[in-house]
Amino acid sequence: MGGDRKAEPVSPQAADVVAYALFFGMLGGLAEAVRAVAAIAWTHRATGEVVAPEVFWMAPLAAVLVLLAVAGLFVVASRLTGRAAWLSWAPPVLAALVAFSFMRSLSLGLHPIATGVLAAGAGAAIGRAIEAGGHAMWRGVAWRLSALGVIAATAWGLWIPQSRAIAERRATEALPPAEAGAPNVLLIVWDTVRALSLSLHGHERETTPTLDALAASSVVFDRAVASAPWTLPSHATLFTGLYEHQHGATRDSPLGPGIPTLAEALSSRGFRTGGFAANTYWLGRPFGLHRGFQWYEDSWFEDTGDGTPAIVEGIARSWWISNAVYRSTGSQARRRRRIQNVPAGRVNEAVLEWLDRIGDERPFFAFLNLYDAHEPYVAREPTGFRFSDGEPRYWWDYTRPDTLSATDLVELREAYDATIFHLDYRLNELLEALDSRGRLDNTLVIVTSDHGETIGEHAPDHIGHSKFAYYDVLNVPLVFHFPRRLAGGVRHRAPVSHVDVAATVLDVVDGAAGDSGRSGTGSAQTRPGRGPTLPGVSLVPLLMPADTSRSGILPSPALSQGTPADWQLEFDRWPVARGPLFSLIEGDDHYVIDARGEQRLYDLEDDPWWAENLAERADSRPRLSAMKARVEEMIGRDPVGGGR
Repeated sequence: MGGDRKAEPVSPQAADVVAYALFFGMLGGLAEAVRAVAAIAWTHRATGEVVAPEVFWMAPLAAVLVLLAVAGLFVVASRLTGRAAWLSWAPPVLAALVAFSFMRSLSLGLHPIATGVLAAGAGAAIGRAIEAGGHAMWRGVAWRLSALGVIAATAWGLWIPQSRAIAERRATEALPPAEAGAPNVLLIVWDTVRALSLSLHGHERETTPTLDALAASSVVFDRAVASAPWTLPSHATLFTGLYEHQHGATRDSPLGPGIPTLAEALSSRGFRTGGFAANTYWLGRPFGLHRGFQWYEDSWFEDTGDGTPAIVEGIARSWWISNAVYRSTGSQARRRRRIQNVPAGRVNEAVLEWLDRIGDERPFFAFLNLYDAHEPYVAREPTGFRFSDGEPRYWWDYTRPDTLSATDLVELREAYDATIFHLDYRLNELLEALDSRGRLDNTLVIVTSDHGETIGEHAPDHIGHSKFAYYDVLNVPLVFHFPRRLAGGVRHRAPVSHVDVAATVLDVVDGAAGDSGRSGTGSAQTRPGRGPTLPGVSLVPLLMPADTSRSGILPSPALSQGTPADWQLEFDRWPVARGPLFSLIEGDDHYVIDARGEQRLYDLEDDPWWAENLAERADSRPRLSAMKARVEEMIGRDPVGGGR
């Protein structure tokens, strides 16, 4: 009988498909945002590149845009063919895409085909549930929930900058009075800049004309040593006065909440504090280096300088599928050489905007991390590729080291030098802007780097920094400029460590011409009438004019530690794959030992590029034993046997 026939399923309409795209996009994007933020907050593993609060509106928007495009294809196909069946396929396909994207973002280790099969099964099940419930009902649910999602995401996006402004205002209101005449502090960290490529330190190209001129009124340390060959632990040392094995900020581990920082110490002295980090991942808030800054800029949504607005890139890279599409649609050069971090010129603008906003009623501490010299060595305008005809034709692929020629290495070094010249150009720009505002004269300016770089000088496939303990990776610029208080035209050859920078800053700020020395512990101490001090040895005696300097200063040992990442252990040709690397520089001696017990010793005066390993000579054995014992004493254990 006709009444016994099962009702035919009703195909969705175009409006239904759009509603599903909005709903699944909001749901999938939000799920990936929660996953990314939870992963970085709980495990501190690099699970994604967008972990700022903005991801909670960026990821849903990215997913919605992708799914709307897919939904549009089904609608067009239905109209062109006149077959409503195309629209029936849309719900399960959209659901499957969301499931596939989320599972891939979890890095479960499944093969993409296996992930696709699971996602297809989930999509089919969801499609059947929608079909059973009726499209009219699900369309209403999808529209309502999508509208709520849009409202929530919009409110969240508008609230983020307001919440930061409120937090800054509250922190400022809680500040104690600052001492009259206290100097400002400007700490500039050129990410990935080795001293050996600066004309300030004798490099053949004029890469740092601003620093060269500044040296006449500054104190320059020729053998400044970073405490680590990569960003996070090195910056943590600059901020705390502790070595990596003491502060613990390293792979998958943030700076502990109980460790005082330079920004906290200066805040306790009544300073306005602002941090501006172009290295947005390792210096992002989840790793703890923002503590003590009333204003901390680690989310940049401005034009990055390569023609792509950062907000567009942030949205595109917030969802797994849109990220994959964004990468795959670019040219090979764009994928390998795309600028991913904010340029120094934009950081300068942000700093000056902040300084103009806070006024000059209090001294300021401004920290700038500038990323322009980091690979892929993309020269910025207006300086461009100053030392070559253009960008390198090839970028190194660490999985195929045999493909890099001597010409490629030359081009990479030329490009690297051009990025340093650009940083120097931006330094001059910033100092002139401060001077025009009348705020440079009473400002302690410190220019340094978190680590250096090696570009095939030791082996064709040895490029980068975190994997090595070469001198060119650890030797960084360190310049103190404050003519009102400090000496000018002074250079020191003795090794000094980043571990002493924080104590030096506080000594200059406090005007402690006497009473310098090591605080001796990792806990904060308090001087009467001032804020807490930090560990390390003040270098002020080396910064003062000769007639007022104090004698007998012994800087902290120039100890450095390289901790391997899990993925680096797969490449045996890299030194760090053997386990933690420890480096100690004393006088002209550079000593390195790895977890397998292999020791190296070089004479930095005659051999800064490590041509001859003195550890192979029999007469070096006493020196090797003494330096190994020194490292063991400092880290509290035998450096051998720490591999994974």
